[in-house]
This record gives sequence, C-alpha cells and structure tokens, in this order.
Amino acid sequence: MDMQFHLMTPLFMVSLFKWPRFGYGLIILGICASCCYRCILTIKYSLFHHLSCLRYYVDGDIDSFFYRFFIYLDTLHIKPIPNLGTYLLGLGWGHYIWNREMNKKRSTSMMTLCFGWIGCYISLLIFYDVLYFSDESLLKHIAYNGFGTILYSCCMGWIFHVCTTKQMELLSRLLSLKIFFPFSRLSFAAYLINFMVILHYLLSSTKQDETFSFISMIGFVLHATFWTYILSFIASLFVEVPVSRVFRWFQGN
Repeated sequence: MDMQFHLMTPLFMVSLFKWPRFGYGLIILGICASCCYRCILTIKYSLFHHLSCLRYYVDGDIDSFFYRFFIYLDTLHIKPIPNLGTYLLGLGWGHYIWNREMNKKRSTSMMTLCFGWIGCYISLLIFYDVLYFSDESLLKHIAYNGFGTILYSCCMGWIFHVCTTKQMELLSRLLSLKIFFPFSRLSFAAYLINFMVILHYLLSSTKQDETFSFISMIGFVLHATFWTYILSFIASLFVEVPVSRVFRWFQGN
C-alpha cells in the first residue's frame, strides 16, 4: 500500500508546484472520493470499526468479531484507495507549510489559532466520544469508517502545523524532549509490528473469563504498546541498524 502511494505522489506533487490551486483542488477531490468510497464499502459489506466495537464481542462472541474484523482488514485497512484521503491530507498540509517557509509568511493570527484549537478539540471529541463510545449501529460505522480517520488526521496535522510554525513553543518543546527520540527511531518498525501484537493478544485471550471494562482496555493498550516497542527494538537492532550502516558506507565511498 505504501509503495502504491509513493507511485501516485508525483501526480499530486507536480500539480502542487506547477498549479497550486489545481493541486489543492485535486487533493480535496481525492479526500472526498476516498471518504465516500469508505462509506460505500461500509454499507456494502456491513463493516464495523474493530476497536470501537470490541467491547460488544470480547465477552463471548469473539469468533464473530474476528470474522468481521478480517473482512474490515481486507476491505479497508490494507487497500490504498480507502486510505488515500489521510495520505493526501498530509501531502497537501506538508506542501502548505513548506510554501509558508519559502515565502516567509507571518505567523497565523490569534483568531485563526483559537478557531484551529477549537476545531481540533471538537474533532477529537467527535472521534473519541461521540463515535467511539456510542451504541453500535450502521450509521455509526459509516460515520466512523468514512470520516473518523480524516478527523483524527486533521487534529494531528494542526498540532504539526503549530509546532513547525513555532506558534506553540511549550508543546513543541515537550514533543522535542530527548526521551521521545528512541521512540521516533522505532516508529516505522512499530507501525509494521503493532498489528501482529494486537492479533496475538486477542487470539491468546479468547479463553479468558474476565469481562471487558475500561480497566481491561487500559491493560490491553499498555500490553500492546510494551511488546510492540520491545519487538520493534529487536527488529531495528537486527535489520534497520545494519542496513543504515551499509547505506552510510556506500555514501562514504
């Protein structure tokens, strides 16, 4: 999927640099098409969002959960077109920030910053509270699968924007602490490994009698995070570090 995104990138990058308005319009069109496509797939295959609906299945009907989860995985999670929207959002936002720096534009006005943070808070509220903790329904799944990832990506994009434009010095310093550096080096390996850790946890816990609760959800997150980064460190040690040294050797010669 990532490679297919890289192959599509020149189409949008050339448009952004040559004809910026057309490029941004093309990106917006791609985001809308991706969201609509996700909604159509959700209706056609009766897809659910696995994490928001886990509590309905984990106490007894886990087999049904896995069946629907693998349909969701094969239909939405690993296909390029349904995930194109978040990729294009990052691409367009990155070009916008780069263009600001090249043109040395002034900082965003205080009113824009206020509305930006309010929009970020509302988007996170919708993503986590309104959609995540609401009762299971087809309309919820359509909204969550179709627009949830875009809402979350907009929030992350806004945080990235205020940090890179140096308009949130406290947050920028917090995220730049050296304690986060090792985690950033392991982030790509963690991205590749986390699904296997989550899947192993769910498969190995099918015979447990504990009921699903907020505490068990916290335990699940901590367990998955811990083992994801442990395995990512091992993978980085045996794969990424040797490969990076080989690349440095080639560059030096």
